[in-house]
Amino acid sequence: MAFVITRSCCKDSSCVPVCPVDCIRPAGAPGEYTDSEMLYIDPDTCIDCGLCMEECPVDAIYSEDNLPQHLERFRDINAEYFKRHRLVSNIVDQSEIAAGDARFEYAASIRAINSAHD
Repeated sequence: MAFVITRSCCKDSSCVPVCPVDCIRPAGAPGEYTDSEMLYIDPDTCIDCGLCMEECPVDAIYSEDNLPQHLERFRDINAEYFKRHRLVSNIVDQSEIAAGDARFEYAASIRAINSAHD
């Protein structure tokens, strides 16, 4: 399961800094609007933590399992973006992650839960 950004994306990039695996593109600075049509989540990198959905000011982000039928095409739109634009993470290595950062501790716990169910 991954999260999906839909057409109602406001492109303010507020979801970008909360993503612990840096899988939302094109990435602007928080509050900086991008010139792209919308933002996209890489379904192969997303760890299903839901932090982006909580941060989205316009409710444009859905769990792919809860994607309304009329928005299902956005699952493929997000995936197709990353076929054309390979994801290159801005997180160079684990030393960039601040010890005790709650977002990353939460992400690690989600990763552990997801891998236990695989």
